[in-house]
Amino acid sequence: MDSDKRYNEYKRPEHKKKFYASTQWKRVRQSILKRDKYLCVRCKYYGRNTEAVIVHHKKPFEDYPELRFKRDNLVSVCRGCHNTIH
Repeated sequence: MDSDKRYNEYKRPEHKKKFYASTQWKRVRQSILKRDKYLCVRCKYYGRNTEAVIVHHKKPFEDYPELRFKRDNLVSVCRGCHNTIH
């Protein structure tokens, strides 16, 4: 994969950094990881058990701000799958 196209959480705009640092997001993130048993749901679909470290918005919160905390819009993924998605 081209490193220029890899998702880079450190290049986030300030409003996104503030969102991901919020207490509410941290609580929701933890509950989603727990719901998904800390496993990447994409890897699990292919029969692999990979630790999930990221909670991904299926529909981006900048386009759908009303869905940013909705559980059915959030999924646990590993870093590799998250990079593939982005």
